[in-house]
Amino acid sequence: MKITVMDENSNNYRRVNKVLFGDKTGNIKTFCVLSVENPLGWKASTEEEFKKKFVQWFNDKKLYNEQSIQSIKSSVLLHIIEQNGETALRYSGANYVPLKGKYNGASEKSFMIFNITLDDSKQIAQDYGQESFFFGKVNSNENAVIGYYVTHNACKTYNLIEVNNKIENMKNAIDMFSKYGFKFKFSFKALGDAVEPIMNNDEFEASLNEDSTFMSRAMHRRYSRHKREGE
Repeated sequence: MKITVMDENSNNYRRVNKVLFGDKTGNIKTFCVLSVENPLGWKASTEEEFKKKFVQWFNDKKLYNEQSIQSIKSSVLLHIIEQNGETALRYSGANYVPLKGKYNGASEKSFMIFNITLDDSKQIAQDYGQESFFFGKVNSNENAVIGYYVTHNACKTYNLIEVNNKIENMKNAIDMFSKYGFKFKFSFKALGDAVEPIMNNDEFEASLNEDSTFMSRAMHRRYSRHKREGE
């Protein structure tokens, strides 16, 4: 899939760059990019790729049977989805926009999720059984920091692979995503328009508190987008 890069002189491009890279309104402080499809990247994997991942993550070669590879794939993926589904994203109180693209050549629908913590990002990635995700922070000096996280144990934990602190525009971000096999088409209009304004800054700051629970952060995220009574 060819990446669509918008004209840097267009209003949409400028708006998106303002939102993500040095947004003075404070509507975005963090963001996460992850897929909700193709758990662990197995649907698109070859038999050898699947065997390598299966043996590595489950550490039991006897479980792998070359004659029943499709059955194993289906049952494991079904277990992941049935066990977790989309609980974390559904209850996260998150504001997000869809992205269209590919991961290692396979078509996937992904989301860019705004104003969530790293822990929340890991929880949602785990919820969908995702092999990897990106987590970014927006700085006041008009750039973003993006980290790439990968699981090596079937979503039990995620390890930081690389941090890039020189993301100054969407082209830099696309280069970072592409480096790890992701090809996204960004809807610049949706990305700019769909970011809901922060109406209650105290609630917004509380939603980014890593020491609170997932559901507490979700509640504060919802309240942060509503005016306080009397205002």
